[in-house]
Amino acid sequence: QSTWGRTRLLKGNCSQSETMTFEVSPPDPAIDGWIDTIPEAPVLRPSLEEFQNPLKYIQQIVPIGQRTGIVKIIPPEGWDGPHGMPEVKLRFPTRLQNISKLQQFRNPNKPRRSGSSTRRQASVDHVMCEVCGGGSHEEVMLLCDQCGGGHHIFCLVPPLTEVPEGDWQCTWCRQQNGEDIGFDDGKKYSLEDFTRLATLFKERYFEGREGPLTLRDVELEFWKIIDHRAREVEVLYGSDLNANTYGSGFTPCDGSENDEAKENRNMGWNLNQFARLNGSLLVGFPHDITGITVPWLYVGMIFSSFCWHNEDHFFYSISYNHTGGAKTWYGVPGSNADQFEQVMRQSFPDVFLAHPDLHYQIVTMLSPRVLMKQGVPVYRAHHMPGEFVVTFPAAYHAGFSHDVNFTEAVNFATPDWLPWGFEAVQRYRKFRRLPVFSHEELVWTCCTSNVRTQLDTQMLNFVIAEMKHIYETEKILRSRLRQAQRAGMLLVRCTAGQGVHGPTNDTLKDRNCVICNYQLFFSGLTCECSPDKIVCLNHADQLCACPAFKHCLFIRHTLQEIDQVLSQAEHEAVRPTTTIKFPRQTDNIADSYASDLPRQGTEFDTINAKMFGLLSCKRNTRKRKCEIDV
Repeated sequence: QSTWGRTRLLKGNCSQSETMTFEVSPPDPAIDGWIDTIPEAPVLRPSLEEFQNPLKYIQQIVPIGQRTGIVKIIPPEGWDGPHGMPEVKLRFPTRLQNISKLQQFRNPNKPRRSGSSTRRQASVDHVMCEVCGGGSHEEVMLLCDQCGGGHHIFCLVPPLTEVPEGDWQCTWCRQQNGEDIGFDDGKKYSLEDFTRLATLFKERYFEGREGPLTLRDVELEFWKIIDHRAREVEVLYGSDLNANTYGSGFTPCDGSENDEAKENRNMGWNLNQFARLNGSLLVGFPHDITGITVPWLYVGMIFSSFCWHNEDHFFYSISYNHTGGAKTWYGVPGSNADQFEQVMRQSFPDVFLAHPDLHYQIVTMLSPRVLMKQGVPVYRAHHMPGEFVVTFPAAYHAGFSHDVNFTEAVNFATPDWLPWGFEAVQRYRKFRRLPVFSHEELVWTCCTSNVRTQLDTQMLNFVIAEMKHIYETEKILRSRLRQAQRAGMLLVRCTAGQGVHGPTNDTLKDRNCVICNYQLFFSGLTCECSPDKIVCLNHADQLCACPAFKHCLFIRHTLQEIDQVLSQAEHEAVRPTTTIKFPRQTDNIADSYASDLPRQGTEFDTINAKMFGLLSCKRNTRKRKCEIDV
């Protein structure tokens, strides 16, 4: 068999290395031809004039980007961008990636039904759920085969829809055994040491190969490692590094730069200020969020990978390759995200059964060949130094590096993102995934007077349309509570921040529904039996089994207050000639919040504690009518 040459794989660091040998197969057009069938993502070359307003330009190319998921933007001549390798201030942490196992997991948790297991039935009656503390619903109680702890399938994060078969271990035990999915931590490196190690690795990997090494050669080798898994290949990746901590390749926006730097900073494509440019809804964020409003840095080497994922909250993202080797990106349009996830579940059925939220873990690579064979559109971009890559809302993307490189990325949100953001938080609820922030709070902040003055007419009209959607949903859910109150469910209403004995802490601040993990902003319901537990109004009937007079509704704003803010915003905005209607997965705005999780109302711990001034009126055992318009 012909080979490119005997190759040694470096393992460890430069001073203490172990080597192994293997053969690299030569390219075979009959087998490798699929790589040439991947269509290229659009490559855009804006003029210097178009380049002056980044978000305006990106809005113009939305129809293109939505069809492909990703686009590459080559800056025009005359743009004075950052130059060369940025200075990384500290030794940075790395992740150890076993490229040969990105389609093979250490703990697939292959299931076998154990619902009728003698061991399980004999002991489950004496086990309480480690999450909610309840002991009922034995038919959906899972016992960890290592620690013996019980877990309701609907209390897991994410929840399971059925009792899995076979041996099952809880998350804590899997982590203790080093069997959970994900990457191991690597060592910390200076940029100089990392570059030296990565360069030596590549030289030894392709040692003896004749001719220049092309992008296609590296891409083929990458997928051969993943698809065939004939050998283990481990690389390092410095990922998700806070630009404020480790240093940005762009001029910082901290007020410390000189006049020349300030002029450079004001170029619109500086990622340190990109998220808060005029035209980005993230200008409404009251604080910075690393990776969203503050850029993340990525230091890669050959085969360093970023696995399939879409951005938090389905945001846009923009990435800049400062220097070094290329990155190859693959993108799937957001409109095909469901189709993509279906193929992923079909490809890894056992793993998805154990980890229903696998597509959120960013640990899985699946060949574009498999996706395209199943009808999922995939587009490719080779990201060279000095170029930008933009991903569009909900677009799945993945890729790898061809050599040592230094890239930087951040999120942003233009008005057309709003419906995608709404859909993202609904998906989070399904998997009980914690959101990064409150979607309601962001929209509300953009509607308030101090922020809405920074929005142009188009942006404000989009925000108003989304706020109306939130308002109507909140109105329906509160109405349902009032109707239930007549049957004895709701008795009292309390405005957050004001208790019977005077001002209190903001009860809704940074609180999440205990059922679906939705981040609360406008309202939440709690009970005196467990004052530390709170639910969103959509799960009001799953709070507990107590009578209604023990329940307390916390609200941040009345419906009248929300309506007044909407009216003020509409007065300032030019009304659109046609109604803005966002695409939704359901036309019933209240039911769109509905959860299909099993009821777990009586499973929470009962806490015999006194209410600490949170209620606006005294409790009694008689049913009363709530006459306050909430």
